[in-house]
Amino acid sequence: FGKFFHIFQRPAQLGVAFYRDVGCLGEQARCTRCGDEYASKMHIEDLITVERELGYRYDLAADPAQHYQRVCPRCRRAMLAIAQGRLWDQYRGHGDLGESGIADVASLLGGDKEQ
Repeated sequence: FGKFFHIFQRPAQLGVAFYRDVGCLGEQARCTRCGDEYASKMHIEDLITVERELGYRYDLAADPAQHYQRVCPRCRRAMLAIAQGRLWDQYRGHGDLGESGIADVASLLGGDKEQ
């Protein structure tokens, strides 16, 4: 199977290279958190469309970014670290997790703009 897979893989690689080249020439997406360019805007919009078609919902209703894909990888890591830090604070008794003991991670991710 491995040798025959290349029949499909090679043309797909050409398509990916073409897609990247077109993306580089077009408008670049800027992170809604830090303002840095991190990918082509076409790529980000395509990702959002495909994720929604597949049933994945990464919308951030309470955040100006409106969608997780509009945040650069560096800021995503920072937001995750902030959320984990808040959860640790709550776990240690510096905050309230509520009766269920489960935190609303989405609100923790979108709430703070620290880096």
